[in-house]
Amino acid sequence: MIRCILVDPDLIAAQWLEALCAQLPFLQVVGRFNNGFDAYVFMQHEQIDVLFMDAALEDMTHAEFFKVITQKPLVVFTSLNGFFALDAFYYEAVDYLLKPLEINRFIRCANRLSEGVALKRSHDSPSNFKQRDQRVQQALFVNVEYKLHRIDVPKIQFIEGLKDYLKIIPDNGKAILTMMRMKNIEEKLPFPQFARVHRSYIVNLLKIDAIQKNRILIGDKEIPIGEMYSEQFFSQLERL
Repeated sequence: MIRCILVDPDLIAAQWLEALCAQLPFLQVVGRFNNGFDAYVFMQHEQIDVLFMDAALEDMTHAEFFKVITQKPLVVFTSLNGFFALDAFYYEAVDYLLKPLEINRFIRCANRLSEGVALKRSHDSPSNFKQRDQRVQQALFVNVEYKLHRIDVPKIQFIEGLKDYLKIIPDNGKAILTMMRMKNIEEKLPFPQFARVHRSYIVNLLKIDAIQKNRILIGDKEIPIGEMYSEQFFSQLERL
């Protein structure tokens, strides 16, 4: 059973979405809220798999909401228009549904959620830890000036976290700036090849030229090794 909550200030839209969920036996609506704060409070003590969220909350922004929640459910945005589609990409939403919701379109979304939850549960299973370690990611797409930009993962040297952006440095040295959270891109990169070595840096271990005390050298770049990341970093080095 997939545990879902609905967050939508529009009562009629929320009731229709709940009715659609009720038609599918694998979806269970465990909470319905008209604001982000109440949803946040609920998620403090209840585990959920899927979050259906209206794209325009009245009491907080998406950034505020996703900053305070500790869970990472699959997210589906709903909206009257496509204005918030970029937000959906930034927060890695599984889908973006336009209101009024169409039954066939919702079923396609629900099937994607079913597959995504099954994959996530398998991914989080301790028995599959070694399989996760060996996963291979050849490319990823990031948003660059409202376009999806393809990056060859093996060519990434390191990633630096700035205030609101990430700076990705590939082999050619041409920095790629994208609005994305460090945690999100970290989860997309193959382990143990990529390691978080500092709250502001992720490095490709295969690109390291030297390690000097608490510094990593990649070309002319010196990257600090944070104290809280040091043990995990050297552990990953040993696994390559």
